[in-house]
Amino acid sequence: MKHIRSCQTNQVRLCRIYFYWICNTTSCYEWFAEMLQQLEHDLRDRGNLLTYHIYLTQWSLGQARAVIQNHADERDIWTGLESKTLYGRPNFEVDFQNIINEEWTKPSRRELGVFVCGPKPLVHQLQRLCIQLNEQYSSVKNFRFYLNKENF
Repeated sequence: MKHIRSCQTNQVRLCRIYFYWICNTTSCYEWFAEMLQQLEHDLRDRGNLLTYHIYLTQWSLGQARAVIQNHADERDIWTGLESKTLYGRPNFEVDFQNIINEEWTKPSRRELGVFVCGPKPLVHQLQRLCIQLNEQYSSVKNFRFYLNKENF
C-alpha cells in the first residue's frame, strides 16, 4: 500500500484499488489503521482510486453497543477512517459483479489483479470466482481477473 501511494502519477496504469481488510478482532486494525488514514488523506484528490472495505468477523456485545452509540460519527469507531467497518464477511460475488458493471473511463480491455493473503479457503473461493467470471465475461465485457496470492 505504501508503494502504491508513493508511485501514483498520471503515467501509472493503475486505475482503481478495491482493498478488503478482514479481521476477527478490532486489535488487528491497530497497526494498519494509521497507514490507511494516511492513504485516505493522500489519495483524496485522486477521486475513487482507493475504495476500501473493512470487515470485522467477530464482535462482543460491548462492541456492538459501541457501534450503535457511535453510528452517527463521521469516522469509524475502530479505524478512524471515513468508511465504516462492516460486520460479517464480504460477498465477493456481488462485489466483483458490481466492479464489472461499473462505468470505466477507459473503454479498452480491463485487467483486474486480485491479490490475496489469507487462509486457504479464502484463496480457493477467490480463485474459483476469478475463473468463473473470466469464463463468463472475458469475451463479452473484455474483462480478465488475475489471482495473485501470498501466504506468510
